Amino acid sequence: MSNSWSELLKENDRKETSWKRIAVICAPTIETLRCFEKTFLSRGCMLSNQSMYSIGFGFDSLNDGIMGNRLIDCELYSVLFPLQENSLKCLESFVDVKSTAIKWWFLLDWSLEDQKFWLRKLIKSLDTLKAANANLTAGSVTINCLNTDQIYTKQKNTTAWHSNHVEFLQQSLRSFSFLEKCSLIYSDPKDPTTSNTQLFGQLLADNYREIQADFVSATKILIPFGSDTPGLIKTLDESFEPLQVLEKGFIAQRFEKFIPGENLEGEEETEDEKEDDEDIHYDIDHPYSVDVQQSLSKLYEKGKQRFTINDL
Repeated sequence: MSNSWSELLKENDRKETSWKRIAVICAPTIETLRCFEKTFLSRGCMLSNQSMYSIGFGFDSLNDGIMGNRLIDCELYSVLFPLQENSLKCLESFVDVKSTAIKWWFLLDWSLEDQKFWLRKLIKSLDTLKAANANLTAGSVTINCLNTDQIYTKQKNTTAWHSNHVEFLQQSLRSFSFLEKCSLIYSDPKDPTTSNTQLFGQLLADNYREIQADFVSATKILIPFGSDTPGLIKTLDESFEPLQVLEKGFIAQRFEKFIPGENLEGEEETEDEKEDDEDIHYDIDHPYSVDVQQSLSKLYEKGKQRFTINDL
């Protein structure tokens, strides 16, 4: 009898001092996921997948950082980033994506070369969640940039990256996070001063007030939901307009043209197309008029050159 009472008391005590959260970690590569595990999860905690083309599962217990320091029992799932409709459907076999207990973590990795398309991938992932009516209450999404020590490496070892690129990217991510009500974290793996496991627990518990925001450090930005404003974002560059970040024109014409990186396949013109473009001359007064003789002569010369090359 006494044993039954003891078990009952333990169960009641556990219910009062612990609660449940679900965290879905969206990672571009398995290496990025492993970095997240090492940085934010309790020692020895790992997700089960060996590839991002399968759904991973794990479990962790963390403190919420609130007075009393309750324990959070957290189910962890990992899927490929950017989030795809098929991945979300598979995930729905395990969790209710509409539950208010669910949190979404989008991992961006400075050790990769895809910074140019970060905004496009973030928007695609959020659109996938919105189409499924997933829980997207304020603060339910965290954007986590990992391996931020690579920012200085890129600036030092390449000619493509400069401080204005880094600041523009930071302003863009901060603006996106502000508009979509997300938290934004930059994680430097070489920084021993930050308890990222505690931070993970605080964000899972919506304990934003206990988090000390950092708007200054290029590699350790920490902006919990509700901390940023358009005015603070414009501090880096007054001409930057945060409200334009979600517009397609901004992404294609400004962000992806300014941030270093290779174009997506199919976006680059071939050499022949560039040569043909150079041969086109427009008459403003007669935009559709063509000098037929001149055009035929050019076509003949090109054909003659190719014929001669083939003969050789």
